[in-house]
Amino acid sequence: MGLSGILLKKKEEFDFDKLIYDIRYAANKASIICLDGIEFEKNDDGRYEFMTFVLKDNEVDTDNQFIMYAYNDVENMLDGIFDFIDEKNNYQQCINIEDFRACKMLLNFIYEYMKLNLYDIFYNELKWYYTFEDIEKIAKSEIFDSEWCYKNPCK
Repeated sequence: MGLSGILLKKKEEFDFDKLIYDIRYAANKASIICLDGIEFEKNDDGRYEFMTFVLKDNEVDTDNQFIMYAYNDVENMLDGIFDFIDEKNNYQQCINIEDFRACKMLLNFIYEYMKLNLYDIFYNELKWYYTFEDIEKIAKSEIFDSEWCYKNPCK
């Protein structure tokens, strides 16, 4: 069974169109197939509420994939939920990543995404969070640790 995680963004920096672009761009740079718009919901004025993505390995017969939900409703999210990570900035969930098993593929995606969004944070269900510096250190390690997402980056 895999883990789930979220990407957090400073509320004042949120831009849904840029988020969608960054997801597609990061997947492409990481050599990951990105199927987007599988599910989405628009409100009455035609603005997206969310959009789903399936990211999968380029190999044809593989189960290495995960589903992501990109949210466009940061204005309706409660402020201060992630103050324990950073009290000075109001971080909000912008992407939910469901049940990932392919830690290398996830790392490649997150690294490429965070190169575009240096101050975003990856937070997993083990209640551990990773800054860009943490992700970069893992990504550039000479020996890949396939268990990176199951380890506390602060230790």
